[in-house]
Amino acid sequence: MTEPVVDGQKGTQATLRQIAASNPNLSVFVSANAGTGKTQVLTMRVLRLLLSGISPETILCVTYTKAAAAEMKSRLYKQLSIWAICDQTDLLFELKKLGEYRPTQAQIQTARSLFANILDHEDGPRIETVHSFCQAVLRRFPVEAKVPPDFQLLSEMDSDRLVTDCFFDLLQQVGRLHDALLAEALSVIIQQTDEKQALKHIKTGLHNRHNMQRFTDDPLGLSDNESELRQQLGVEQKVDLIAAEQELAIQIRQMPLARIITALLKGGLQQADRGHQLQMWLEVDEEGRPMDIAALAYVFLTKDGGWRKKLTDKKVDAYDPECAAFQAQIIERLGHYFKLKSAERCVLLSQSLARVSTAVYQQFQARKFAAGMLDYEDLIFFTDKLLAQEQMMAWVRWKLDQGINHLLIDEAQDTSPAQWELLDRLSASFFDGDEEAKHKTVFAVGDYKQSIYSFQGADPKTFADQKQTWMQRASAVLKPFDVIDFTLSFRSSQAVLSFVDCVMSADEVTGLGSSTYRSHDVFRTGMPGLVEVWPATTGEEKTELPLFDAPELSDHQDNDARHANAVVAHIKGILAGNETKLFCRAIRPQDILILVRKRDTFYALLRAELERENIPVAGSDRIVLNNQIEILDLLALGDVCLLPEDDLQLACLLKSPLLGLTEDELFELATGRGEASLFDALVMAAETGTPFAKAAKKLLRWLGLADQLPVFEFFSLVLTEGGRQAFHSRLGPAVDDSLNAFLLQTREHGQQGQAGLTHFLNFFRQGGSEVKRDMDTEHGGQIRVMSIHGAKGLEAPIVYLPDMLRPTHPSSSLVQTPTGLYWPSGQSVPLDMIEQMKQSNKKIRDEEDFRLLYVALTRAQQALFVSGWQRPRQRMPENSWHDLLARQIQHCAGATQSADGVWRLETLGEDISSQDDAMSAVPLSAGVPPAWYFREPEPETTQALPLVPSDLGEPDQIVAFTAANRRTALLRGQFVHKLFEILPYLPADKWSEAAEKIAASLLTGVAALNHQKGLTRADIQMLLRQATAVMTDKRLCGLFDPDALAEAAISGKVGHLVVQGQVDRLVVRETYVLLADFKTGTPPTEKTDMPVRYVRQMAVYAELLSQIFPAKKVTCWVIWTQTAEISIISDAQIQEELASLIVHD
Repeated sequence: MTEPVVDGQKGTQATLRQIAASNPNLSVFVSANAGTGKTQVLTMRVLRLLLSGISPETILCVTYTKAAAAEMKSRLYKQLSIWAICDQTDLLFELKKLGEYRPTQAQIQTARSLFANILDHEDGPRIETVHSFCQAVLRRFPVEAKVPPDFQLLSEMDSDRLVTDCFFDLLQQVGRLHDALLAEALSVIIQQTDEKQALKHIKTGLHNRHNMQRFTDDPLGLSDNESELRQQLGVEQKVDLIAAEQELAIQIRQMPLARIITALLKGGLQQADRGHQLQMWLEVDEEGRPMDIAALAYVFLTKDGGWRKKLTDKKVDAYDPECAAFQAQIIERLGHYFKLKSAERCVLLSQSLARVSTAVYQQFQARKFAAGMLDYEDLIFFTDKLLAQEQMMAWVRWKLDQGINHLLIDEAQDTSPAQWELLDRLSASFFDGDEEAKHKTVFAVGDYKQSIYSFQGADPKTFADQKQTWMQRASAVLKPFDVIDFTLSFRSSQAVLSFVDCVMSADEVTGLGSSTYRSHDVFRTGMPGLVEVWPATTGEEKTELPLFDAPELSDHQDNDARHANAVVAHIKGILAGNETKLFCRAIRPQDILILVRKRDTFYALLRAELERENIPVAGSDRIVLNNQIEILDLLALGDVCLLPEDDLQLACLLKSPLLGLTEDELFELATGRGEASLFDALVMAAETGTPFAKAAKKLLRWLGLADQLPVFEFFSLVLTEGGRQAFHSRLGPAVDDSLNAFLLQTREHGQQGQAGLTHFLNFFRQGGSEVKRDMDTEHGGQIRVMSIHGAKGLEAPIVYLPDMLRPTHPSSSLVQTPTGLYWPSGQSVPLDMIEQMKQSNKKIRDEEDFRLLYVALTRAQQALFVSGWQRPRQRMPENSWHDLLARQIQHCAGATQSADGVWRLETLGEDISSQDDAMSAVPLSAGVPPAWYFREPEPETTQALPLVPSDLGEPDQIVAFTAANRRTALLRGQFVHKLFEILPYLPADKWSEAAEKIAASLLTGVAALNHQKGLTRADIQMLLRQATAVMTDKRLCGLFDPDALAEAAISGKVGHLVVQGQVDRLVVRETYVLLADFKTGTPPTEKTDMPVRYVRQMAVYAELLSQIFPAKKVTCWVIWTQTAEISIISDAQIQEELASLIVHD
């Protein structure tokens, strides 16, 4: 096969543009189409900055994600490593590609030494996300930034949970609040909506961190907010609605209502009906009942809530020509009143939401700071606040390793306004016009058309505005600044790019940045390409099922299932060679990427159909743990352990892979139990020796363990003892990601000192945590199915877009604007200002939708297959993506339509030397890949998470931990172990003071978020006395020698078990090794009563140490800190437990 056929001239021009953009002496703003080499030029610029002698630590390269930062570092270090070892000719060629046509000897020497210098000194360019940069700044200047020193970063999940806790804490105080305005606001919100929706609205309000902080810092902030709301809605003073209603009633009574009614009754049926309604309203009034203005308004409103335009007909006009004018006057007065009422209601709800959100925010911030925590938004906010102080900014810049002289921003279109404000402060001095600023540069690369993360705060207009700001600043001080466009795509085929250009240049497509759409140039002119737009999948509507009669079983499929089947059938044909002649090669599963708009039922149907057809498919790019069936099974196990009489959860557990009953067995158990619970039925059925015996034995053991073991140890044991393998057998090895994430949650829960299983189950179900996978790999021969948002930055030879008919705009009762948040629910009539805001927001969403479509289309290298399905009993959506794509492909030169309605655009490939080569490259005669290609691979052995030695064996029977005392016991154990770790290195007269500090330090971090109580002074003194007795015992003094190891990490394999843990104290001598483990519980009365788990723990440690020190004798001590007693674990005990472990692993 020869080199790919490319457009050499355009390639040369693009290279020159990249060289110009990477000029280290020039500030540059790059706008780049998809696939034009944005990351490449960014790397080139960093390399050229380093070659020019720029100090690496003065370079800051900001990326959007940690993955992007890691990829760029990898590219950079790979290139530097090549320079370090390649010969002179190759090095000169590499430098020439960067635009260094005549490098100096100094540059050559620099190129050779850069890699070693960076590795030796660890002072390479800072390539990191903006959050990572802010975190580093705040860690260096916590006092100046007024943040907790040595703060920890709160995860998004924990941050969300903490907000939830703060809200519900506020609800619990509703009757005890001293702030009358806050109590009233909370009451308004509770009356308007439920708790779940209220919390959702509050979290929306918290996204505007600047507003929340303004309301917190400024005593008049909330009052000013109300004034701003009123000014926007046109009610600058509060309206007395009762007085306004009374005045309206007086005005209407003065109208000739009887005359209007008489005229309407002379008209047609519709007019006469309105006349009767008006008559009924008058009669109610005449009887002295309260006047119902809403009932009167209903007479003049349409079904859609708008005022009627046609108020009379010909008969009415003939009888009384002035009737329409009289009604118009009533409508005008009613309209004015209801607009005032709607505006007042909107102000009340919006201001109440702002006040409650501020209260939640204040508690949220207070609890974070008390725990020494910051969240991701804090990083941006406090860094920007720090740098906003001019004198402080100079100090910070001076302290930041000579300052930042070169700022590079990747994926600039995804940067939020708050992040731009921060980056703008960092770069402001670059345009001072003095000698020092002359050599400082800014560089940004992005694509307005790919800004799709508004839900994370990105605003493409800020991206465009920043370009103008930098241009104006540079012009004012005569600083060189260039704007360069990249349009040559190195990614996609002619067919794909022609289609993309045709779609994006359509009249209705907006939001792409510039007034004139910049089309793509094609580099791979010889790459074969294909675009197909299929007709939408439709079908007969499902017949309504009888109301009472049992319906007959049917194999009817909904349109989404039928469409999923069609897409998978097409993929199967592609893999079998249906388009091999066009692509000139066999298509592999990893060549295919399926993009959907949402991870919903259709997404699940696609994946299920792929698996049913034995087509390898990668795991989901994002897993919501609460939705995974294997996690639901584990939660069901937890529920049953807490309440065995929960028949529904027990039935789920019995059918799960953990217990493995069949449908028939469960049916037999459930129907024959009478009034007994399902659990009692299982226990009784187990006595008969039926298949229920094994399930009952497992379950009864788990019930006992759940009361004794911490949550992590319990679920870890369930999975280790066959649970994980059972899930593998039924669901495949893909479950490991979710199982491991679940175990991680249980471990974090325990490390935070939380209560037991009940608390964890509630905590986990509220959290809805997610697991994200990196899909930027070939995934070992698997098709990738993911959302369009998740595919940003990825590419594939073949892309399917199967759900182009579905809108995804979420509905919300809130209206957001840059200046505020409006809650217009309960409007009597729509407010013009609110409707304008809604239309403006809709326009913004529609524009982002077009940008999302651009991202979807440009993921394809060679082929695009576009399709969609129509929901039953729904009209075909107007202006859908599918409608746009089907219409625009018809304008592409060379597009044809087949008899079945498929539009097809293809370009033949020239990237092979001859047709014979193509035939020899692919087994066309066979028509399908070889048999091994479709054969199910042997299941891989999946490594379980390393076991902790202290988790082995039965639960601790010496101290029967319960939910009430486990937290205190855990805290005491941590305290004593810290004493043994720290005190031996301090003078004895400092031990008491140090113990107080250690006790206080244990309550920092996440534990404080959960209101965990610390040790009492009596506890501290008692435990210190016990620790002192141990440390001063002559038998034990060798354990605390300076050369003894404290909390020594150890890991390895015992049999097939992977274990890791920490040895409390380790003494290594010439002929022996002594390991000691401290236990704070009560020692056993008899030596033979030593808990199995303790013996097994020491046996594992002894085996690992024997592998490390094979020539030395290993001695194991368990030291009971309450009495300073020593329990020596004999060699016989060690060997017995090791034999048991190896047999059962």
